[in-house]
Amino acid sequence: MEGLVPLIVQAVAGGAGGGILGQFLKSKNLGPVANIIAGAVGGLATGQGLDAAGVLNQLAPLLGNETIAGGVTALLGGGVVQAIAAQVMGKRSA
Repeated sequence: MEGLVPLIVQAVAGGAGGGILGQFLKSKNLGPVANIIAGAVGGLATGQGLDAAGVLNQLAPLLGNETIAGGVTALLGGGVVQAIAAQVMGKRSA
């Protein structure tokens, strides 16, 4: 269960990042469900990728612990992946 908590935090934070970006940038809005799914995928990918690279260990002292560092990076990564998904699906800026 202890190893599952960071994954849940990263998925939720990434979904939040994707949902927030979709609401603020209407030209990148895929709809609420697609925004959250793209963000969650991006959050997991970013969080796990940076964890494997050792970046979360470096950020942990600044942000409190490694789980919080994973959540913050997943929030940002979820927004980025959601924007990329919107661009790929043809939601171009006006």
